[in-house]
This record gives sequence, C-alpha cells and structure tokens, in this order.
Amino acid sequence: MASKYSTNETSSSSSVGVKNNDGEDGDNKDNYNNNNNNSNSSNQKRTPIDPSGLSGRWEGKSLSEKNDPTYWKESMLNFKVVSDVEAEITGQGISFWRSKRIPFKVSGTLNLFTKEMVIRKTHTGDYTNTVEYKTIILPNKGIISGEYASGVIVLKHVSKEDMENAEVALTGMWGGESSSQRNEPTTWTETILKFERNTDDTFGLNTTTGRITGHGLSLWRNLQIEFIVEGTYNWQTKEISLRKQHLGRYTNTVNYDGIVLPENGTIEGQYQNGTIHLERLEPLDLPSIEDIRKMSMTDEQREEIKRREEQGRKRAAKARQIESLLSGIWEGESIDSDNNVTLWTETGIRFKLNPVTMEGTIDGEGVSEWREMSIDFSVKGEFNWNTREINLHKQHKGRYTNRIQYSGWLRERGGGNIGGGSGSKTSSNADTSGSGSSKSSSPTSTLIRSLVNSNLDDIINSKKGWKIEGKYAKGVISLTKRRDFSNKGGFSFASMSRQSDYSRKNDEYEEEGGGEEEEDMNKEVLFVGDEMDGKSNNNTNNHNKKKSKDDNKKKSSTFDADDLRLQKYEMFLAGMLSSGRQLNAKDQYNLATFRKQNSITEDEHWRVIRNIGYSKGDFNALLANDGDNNDVDDKDTCKICFTEKINAVILPCGHFALCIDCAKNLLRRNPRNTKCPICRNAVTNITQIYKA
Repeated sequence: MASKYSTNETSSSSSVGVKNNDGEDGDNKDNYNNNNNNSNSSNQKRTPIDPSGLSGRWEGKSLSEKNDPTYWKESMLNFKVVSDVEAEITGQGISFWRSKRIPFKVSGTLNLFTKEMVIRKTHTGDYTNTVEYKTIILPNKGIISGEYASGVIVLKHVSKEDMENAEVALTGMWGGESSSQRNEPTTWTETILKFERNTDDTFGLNTTTGRITGHGLSLWRNLQIEFIVEGTYNWQTKEISLRKQHLGRYTNTVNYDGIVLPENGTIEGQYQNGTIHLERLEPLDLPSIEDIRKMSMTDEQREEIKRREEQGRKRAAKARQIESLLSGIWEGESIDSDNNVTLWTETGIRFKLNPVTMEGTIDGEGVSEWREMSIDFSVKGEFNWNTREINLHKQHKGRYTNRIQYSGWLRERGGGNIGGGSGSKTSSNADTSGSGSSKSSSPTSTLIRSLVNSNLDDIINSKKGWKIEGKYAKGVISLTKRRDFSNKGGFSFASMSRQSDYSRKNDEYEEEGGGEEEEDMNKEVLFVGDEMDGKSNNNTNNHNKKKSKDDNKKKSSTFDADDLRLQKYEMFLAGMLSSGRQLNAKDQYNLATFRKQNSITEDEHWRVIRNIGYSKGDFNALLANDGDNNDVDDKDTCKICFTEKINAVILPCGHFALCIDCAKNLLRRNPRNTKCPICRNAVTNITQIYKA
C-alpha cells in the first residue's frame, strides 16, 4: 500500500521498513504553483529547440523546504524527439542523501517550444517513491531549474570536455564522513576541494600527479570545527593522500590515504583510527535558484527589482536616521507617590527600528541612584514610531534584582504632551523597591494621524531633543536624551598629551561606585569568565582585597608602576575603540584577556574609561550583542529591511532575499495572498536557512 510523506524525496515504503527523512516528496504532486507560462500558448510563433545536444551527464541538487539537500550523481539524461512539439526524456542516476547512495530511473517530457519539462524520478531498491518536478530548461546555459511539491531543484549539464578532464570532474563541493574504530563519526560538511595537475617545469607538460587544496567544517560531537586540507594524487594509480588541519580550539592534524574514483566522484580510504568515505556533491559553478531567476528576467523585470530595492534602501536609511536620533545617553528620574526619587544616570540606550513596520526594540544599561546607593541595571523594551508608544523593562543587578515595567510615549522636548505624559503620582515606594506595570491611556486617533503624516525630515533635523514620559505601578517616569554617544575616535591620550593622574585617588568615582553592584559589573565586563580561566573572578577579587589593605603602605615608586600600567591599558583600549565600530565577541575577549594579564581591576577599568571621555552608558553601548550585524555586505542584506542578513528562502519561486523576521511579517500582513517582493508570484511557504 502506498504511503504518503509530506516533505521527503527518498521517503517511501521499502523492503526493510518505512524510512522518514527531510529530502523530497513525490506524493503531493498538485500542491505547488507552476509560475511559468502556459504550455498551451501559440507554439507556431516560437522556434523549437534542438534537444540533441542536451543528452548526457547532468548533476545538481534538489533542496527541500527544511533545507535538506538530495544530490544528483552519475545522472545520465537522454532526450529523444517524438513529435513536432515534444521530446521524451529517459535516464538513470544516483541520489546521494544523508550519506546514502540510492539509485533511480528518470522519465518525462520536454515541450520544444515553451522549454517546459516534466521530470519523474523513481527510486529503486529500499526506497521506491516517485518525485515529480515541474521545470524549465535554458539550453544556452545548460541549466534545468524548477520546483516539486516540497522544494526546488537545479541541474547543470556536464560537457564531454569536462567529463574527460579529471580535475574539473572532481573539483567542487564534497561531503561524507570519517568513522573511527569505535564507530564515532566525523561528518565533513561545506567542504571545497580543488584538484590541480602538476606541470613539468622542463617541458611545460602535465604530469600524472597533482595537488589538492581545500577547506570545510568537521561536525563532531555536536561541535563545528573549521579545517583546511591539502594533499596529492596520482592519476595512473588513483592513489590519494590528504592532510587535514583543524583550526581554532582543536588544532590536531589527521592524515588519510586511499583512492579516488573520478568516474564516480568518490574518495575511499583510511587513517590511523578508522576509515573515510567522501562524495563529490556538486560543481563549484552550480548556479543558485536566484541566479537562474535573474538569467530568465526581462529588462523591465530587472528595472522593477532595482526600483523596489532602492525604495527599500531609502526606508532603511530613514530607519537608521531615527535610530541615531533616539540612541544615546539618557537621564531622568522616576518618582513615587511619597516623592521618593530614583535617578537614572549614565543610561546608554540603543533603539533599533524595523523600516517596514516602523516598530522597534530598545536595549541599554545604566545606573540607578537611590537612597545614596548606585545600582546597575539593564533595560529592554519596544516602541512604535508611528504612535510614539513605548514600553520599558528595567532589570536591576547585584543586591537588588527586582524588575520594573514602564509604559509611556516618546515626544520632542517642547512639544505637546501625548497621552497624559506629565503624569500623576500614585503609590508608595520608589521604583527600586518594587515592580509592576500599568497601562496608560493610548494617544488619540487625531494625534496619531498627525504623527504619521508629519514630515520625517523636519523631525530628524529638529534640534529640540527627545523625552520619554510615562507611568509605572508605583509612580511616574520622565527621561531626557542628553546627548549622542561619545564620538568614537576623538581621544586625548593621557600618556601622550598630559601628565597622568592615575596614581591619585579618584574620590569622585569611588563615591559613585555601587559596592555589590560593582562586583556584578565585574562579572559582566569580563565576558568570558570560566571559559577563559575558571579562577579569573577570584583572582580579581583577591587582587582588590590585597590592594585595599596595602594602599597606605605604597611608596611613590609603586604609584609610578600603577600609573604606567594604566597608561598602557588606556592606549590599548583607546586603540580598540578608535575603529568607530562596536566591540564584537572577539574584541571583548581580547579586552578581558588584556585586563587579566595586566591585573586591571573593575575600579581601574572604569577610571580609564572616564579618563578617555566615556561614561558607563557610552561604553556599554559599544558592546555588541551576538545578534548585531554591523558588517553585513549590502548583497547579503534583506531586501526589505536592508539591515539583517538574508536567511529565508521563498517558495515555490526560490528567491533568497529576506531575513526571517521580514518574511514572517510578509506572511502575517496578507496570509491568503502573499506575493514574493522580487517576482510578485504567489508565496506558499517561507523556510529559514541555517548556515553551518
């Protein structure tokens, strides 16, 4: 009895039982949209193609909605004209899926006028399912592309010259695994191998030997380990030697010996602890679905895409301007009903805005001054630029770990209140001693319309500044943006421009310290903690204790040594910040390592930060999160927000042009009639792509 599988190519009933996977699915043949022109159009107005040169070897892959590839290997297709408008397709090959080699047979038809093809691939052996593809062929490019019920497909014609050239036949993307004697596998993925034949220096002739170079990723025990590979081969004996050098945390080298079979595109061999099997999966020049779409576009379609991209860039540029307008150092206060005041100081806040929805997120850090105590906190939130509504979530650190929620509005200083932003006083304690939330009344529809229709350029060019006014469960809050983040690069090096005063006690800074809160910040800024050295925090604390006991016994020579050490740290830190970009994970690791090696305490760290003109808020705003994408190339950015990396593919058209957040918003806005923003064809699904 036939079984139904929703997302698999090679899934079917078999002689050894049911096998489930995430490759192609041949059962739901009517669940996709064919976006090509109707094959019943007027054939007599077109010139038929000659299929005689299309017979031969084809290779490529099909990709399911779950991003699970099935590679076509050793695939031979034959084209035979059977009528004035149609050619018959037959053939066979090997499906390589999840390290399995599964034979198949091919049948189908080609319309000689419309170039449309229907290909049916039937697996044999353990897997007996049939997959049907609706494709189109580009004879001049030697490309077949299209879709099936659960994904897309692209194949490339291999010329006779390439088949006879072993280097060309073997160079490409490889995959497979090596298995130890304990049956512990290491998977080779994203592996590029290049084969080049050696040349006789005397006569300039090719020899029977060659060299191999490449790189890839090892997947071992849920770890991804980069590697480079080099080696040699002999075409007469088919012998091959590979040397694999791991990079990063693991730096071991593994040597492999074996044979290479160009006709099958395989490498079989062994190493000291086991065996290896690799398969050539696809050529390096296999075009993507996106490339194929561009090949078949008209000039008008290309111009339309350029126009939409330009509109998207303008929206993104406006969003970046608004982010710059709002991001910076904010200060203010929250007041409870008993007039207890909590000051917000050194609060660096970053705003990030989606240019499509005009909604965004808030992230920052600061210090609460409450009852003669300084308490560090982090703040996150959401805002809507169109309505100016804002929600903040403030999380204290150290001794106080309570969380407070605020709701309110953004407004220009000097402008009218929005939604009663001046606020009444309602409860009993300052915000540091309690938590809660309250909903403020929303702005009026008239005011919202005036905000939406206001000239953005006038707002951006306004010099009035910005305020946040709102409420929380026990009182009201009012914050004002005091300035932008400090100008990165405008440093005055103490060690070069003036005599350093690091040896003098900084009373002002010590008064602002937060005691237990400062210990909490020490854990935060070190960033790596146990991974770098499990005793790093203890060493720092011990150093602080020893330093406090010996302060009164230090001589002038000791002050000079400390002065030199902090000047060195200042130069290191200022040089790192002078690049004008945020500090990524690697930068933060290097900074923590430098501090550990030079015994820079938390107190000394912030003294240096202040000495080069930065507040806590300025510096914390420069610490990039894992999700920050400040160095994304334009070609890799989402074609809607032009901010995030592209990581979602649109089906069935196959356009790889959006980030997953914009893709979800696209489906959410018009779920019944979603159109691809590139080709305007109907969208049936959007799949996130994960790069290893």
